[in-house]
Amino acid sequence: GRRLVSERVSLSHTPPLRLRMAMITQGFVPGFVWEEAGRLVGNLSLIQANMANRYLIANVAVHPDFRRRGIARGLLEQAMSHVVDQGGREIWLQVEHDNQGAIDLYRQYNFTSLGLINRWQSTLRRLRPIEPDTLRSHDLRELRRSDWRRAYRLDRAGLASELNWPDPPAAYKYRRGLLARLADFLNGRRRETWVAYPRGGDDSQLILPGLVDISGTSNRRLKLELRVHPHWQGALERPLLAKALRRIGHSRGTSVRVDHPADDEAVNTVLEEANLKRARTLRIMRAKTTKD
Repeated sequence: GRRLVSERVSLSHTPPLRLRMAMITQGFVPGFVWEEAGRLVGNLSLIQANMANRYLIANVAVHPDFRRRGIARGLLEQAMSHVVDQGGREIWLQVEHDNQGAIDLYRQYNFTSLGLINRWQSTLRRLRPIEPDTLRSHDLRELRRSDWRRAYRLDRAGLASELNWPDPPAAYKYRRGLLARLADFLNGRRRETWVAYPRGGDDSQLILPGLVDISGTSNRRLKLELRVHPHWQGALERPLLAKALRRIGHSRGTSVRVDHPADDEAVNTVLEEANLKRARTLRIMRAKTTKD
């Protein structure tokens, strides 16, 4: 749970102080533990998402010597009961795609699968540059301040809402005003976004064709987010990723991470070529709660 909180602070597009205060006022719950004979043998971390009425199960762990005794089930029931008491409507979680025992348990409590996300990782030293395809129809440029609404619309269109973990993108995610840039500078954050736009055509469409966003702290892990409009899928992924990898190639950061839908074979191929390793494949699951 603590790792998830730290990750949300370091990778969020919200200033860290504002995010931490929001989590406190929304009712941050560290979670629940299971003790036997004074020994902590089980844990479940529970966090309220930024989205109202949504809670996240961040971690379920039981000591190997105490498994298959109903501890995980008891922790899950306690967490779900707490969410109902707080008026929560949804509980979301991520689980390893091949952890069938955990998946079967969650399904017994009406969790349904929403999709699979690959988590790709690499140190910056191990990255290999990739050659972009020749773009005949589009050029790349850095996001303009006036483009933030178009970028937000693309973000919503380029990734199914149920695969946005832990929250849907905030409307101001790509808005880079003076205060946002100052907050990034003071918190040592790096933010840049590169977009594709029609070559020699109309660049005032309501939605951008594609973008790649680079975020993270200057001397730690960076995160890449790729969004391509469905109409242009298969054409813009390679040049956008090639651009982002060139931009971070001489960064002071230590590593890079990309979370992307597991069924996007075009992106999988490019990331493997760039020497990123598929560290995990996570299944996103959701349960809706109702009060009696």
